[in-house]
Amino acid sequence: MTDSYRSSAAQKSVMPRMALWTGLVVSAAANVVANAVGGWGMLVGAATGVLALACIAGLVVDHRNRRGA
Repeated sequence: MTDSYRSSAAQKSVMPRMALWTGLVVSAAANVVANAVGGWGMLVGAATGVLALACIAGLVVDHRNRRGA
Protein backbone atom coordinates (compact mmCIF):
# COMPACT_ATOMS: atom_id res chain seq x y z
CA MET A 1 0.00 0.00 0.00
CA THR A 2 1.45 3.36 -0.96
CA ASP A 3 1.24 6.35 1.30
CA SER A 4 -0.04 9.15 -0.94
CA TYR A 5 0.57 11.79 1.72
CA ARG A 6 4.28 11.02 2.01
CA SER A 7 4.83 10.69 -1.72
CA SER A 8 3.10 14.02 -2.46
CA ALA A 9 5.01 15.74 0.36
CA ALA A 10 8.28 14.39 -0.98
CA GLN A 11 7.38 15.50 -4.51
CA LYS A 12 6.55 19.02 -3.31
CA SER A 13 9.92 19.35 -1.59
CA VAL A 14 11.88 18.13 -4.64
CA MET A 15 10.32 20.51 -7.18
CA PRO A 16 11.66 23.81 -5.77
CA ARG A 17 15.14 22.35 -5.40
CA MET A 18 15.10 21.06 -8.97
CA ALA A 19 13.94 24.47 -10.21
CA LEU A 20 16.74 26.17 -8.28
CA TRP A 21 19.38 23.83 -9.72
CA THR A 22 18.00 24.31 -13.23
CA GLY A 23 17.96 28.07 -12.78
CA LEU A 24 21.53 28.00 -11.50
CA VAL A 25 22.85 25.98 -14.45
CA VAL A 26 20.96 28.04 -17.05
CA SER A 27 21.94 31.38 -15.54
CA ALA A 28 25.59 30.34 -15.18
CA ALA A 29 25.71 29.25 -18.83
CA ALA A 30 24.01 32.46 -19.96
CA ASN A 31 26.45 34.45 -17.84
CA VAL A 32 29.46 32.83 -19.51
CA VAL A 33 28.05 33.39 -23.00
CA ALA A 34 27.00 36.99 -22.31
CA ASN A 35 30.37 37.94 -20.87
CA ALA A 36 32.19 36.32 -23.78
CA VAL A 37 30.16 38.35 -26.30
CA GLY A 38 30.86 41.74 -24.73
CA GLY A 39 28.98 44.96 -25.43
CA TRP A 40 25.42 44.65 -24.10
CA GLY A 41 26.45 41.22 -22.92
CA MET A 42 27.97 42.86 -19.86
CA LEU A 43 24.53 44.00 -18.68
CA VAL A 44 23.02 40.61 -19.44
CA GLY A 45 25.97 38.96 -17.68
CA ALA A 46 25.38 41.07 -14.59
CA ALA A 47 21.67 40.19 -14.54
CA THR A 48 22.33 36.48 -14.97
CA GLY A 49 25.03 36.66 -12.31
CA VAL A 50 22.52 38.10 -9.85
CA LEU A 51 20.06 35.36 -10.80
CA ALA A 52 22.76 32.73 -10.20
CA LEU A 53 23.49 34.20 -6.77
CA ALA A 54 19.77 34.15 -5.92
CA CYS A 55 19.57 30.47 -6.91
CA ILE A 56 22.61 29.70 -4.75
CA ALA A 57 21.02 31.50 -1.80
CA GLY A 58 17.81 29.54 -2.31
CA LEU A 59 19.71 26.25 -2.39
CA VAL A 60 21.55 27.15 0.83
CA VAL A 61 18.26 28.00 2.56
CA ASP A 62 16.72 24.75 1.31
CA HIS A 63 19.69 22.76 2.57
CA ARG A 64 19.62 24.39 6.00
CA ASN A 65 15.86 23.78 6.30
CA ARG A 66 16.27 20.12 5.38
CA ARG A 67 19.20 19.61 7.69
CA GLY A 68 17.36 21.18 10.65
CA ALA A 69 14.22 19.11 10.06
